[in-house]
Amino acid sequence: MHQSQLTAADCVSEVIRGHNLNHVFERHFDQHRHITAQQKSVAIFLAYGAIRFLGENQFFIRKLINKKITNKKIEALLCVALYQLNHDQSRDFTVVNEAVEAAKLINKSWAGSFVNGVLRNFIRQKEKLQTELKSHEEAFYSYPLWWIKLIKDHYHKDWESILLYGNKHPPLTLRINIRKINLKQYEEKLKSEAIPYRILGDVALELTQPIAVEKIPGFIDGEVSV
Repeated sequence: MHQSQLTAADCVSEVIRGHNLNHVFERHFDQHRHITAQQKSVAIFLAYGAIRFLGENQFFIRKLINKKITNKKIEALLCVALYQLNHDQSRDFTVVNEAVEAAKLINKSWAGSFVNGVLRNFIRQKEKLQTELKSHEEAFYSYPLWWIKLIKDHYHKDWESILLYGNKHPPLTLRINIRKINLKQYEEKLKSEAIPYRILGDVALELTQPIAVEKIPGFIDGEVSV
């Protein structure tokens, strides 16, 4: 997972600098052809999640760290890991351990221990920090204040549900790699693990309940991609 976290962090750091995420993906994957299809799928999933909840992630970082992080890639890696700790189905210790390994690859001697300390501190204070988050609209809804005000002014009764829906996790759609498995065979895998789904076509289906990407049956073996 750490390679995907690092790739996602590279892309998120570019977005924080003002670049378009889709353009960043295209450029990054063209320059790093060693990244596998599975790593690419996880990286895209994590990058979108980290950006979707960027306000929330940056709020937690400000609460956990007294001084500004000068290394934008480390900041982005923390955003990716914090997104996972709050919204993904991966186990906390796996997220932290893999993020530490990703930090070590950034070639900063202090990065691994720094990331480890910040994330473990977050886990200890998670309930308290999530309560504090609710009193900061920009961070809680992960939208700029001007947009929150605009939605409030135009939709007096439904403004909150609109903002929350905008951050709702998109459906997890899988594409079957027919060179390795067919749809019927893959359905049997999902049924054997009691994972609910719905068919979208001859080579695609949607998981109807959240699941960590790395836990998707056959994902690591390249049988499906996100």
